[in-house]
Amino acid sequence: MKTGTIFKHYLPCLYFIFLALCIFFLFDNSIIAPVMLVLFLVLLFIPRTYARMTAGLLMLFLSLYFSLAWFDEMVDVRAVGGTPSASLRSAILFIAGAFCMSILLIIPLHLPRRLPLYNRK
Repeated sequence: MKTGTIFKHYLPCLYFIFLALCIFFLFDNSIIAPVMLVLFLVLLFIPRTYARMTAGLLMLFLSLYFSLAWFDEMVDVRAVGGTPSASLRSAILFIAGAFCMSILLIIPLHLPRRLPLYNRK
């Protein structure tokens, strides 16, 4: 198995499965977790290029949305005069991880090799 496949496909899928399991066990009535879990389990075993890119774009937009929500929450906490909790500070790590992993999902697994200009005929 190629290292590129591991880093571009399996690592992001396993990261999002881990996040789905965290959401599933932390929040009782979340419909997002089972949908996300099924999506990335199917994607883990059936690697289709367009499905990977679509899931990557979806997670990229969601991570951007959640980063905006995180910034708004930080501004609200600072406006009240409090200090952010440890869970609020650590949430940015999960959001940044989701952002990076979604970019890895968007990149195709097999990029075509192009010939250099001087070898073209």
